[in-house]
Amino acid sequence: MKGNRSQTSRIPHLGGVVTVTPLRSRDGEHEEAFSVSWHSPAGDLRWLSPRIASEETADVAAQILSSFTGATKL
Repeated sequence: MKGNRSQTSRIPHLGGVVTVTPLRSRDGEHEEAFSVSWHSPAGDLRWLSPRIASEETADVAAQILSSFTGATKL
């Protein structure tokens, strides 16, 4: 039946690259923060997360974003 296809079959394969990047502290303290970014293969589409306090959380977010977009996680 056509109505029983999963939601993920409707999501286009975007590809690209997902990265986790350490960020500098805004206030000069040594507080760690990270950002997750995604860039399309052509570089015409980009996404940048807000600051993420934990590297573990940033890695999980990057993995989810990579799975959703079909991108390679670096």
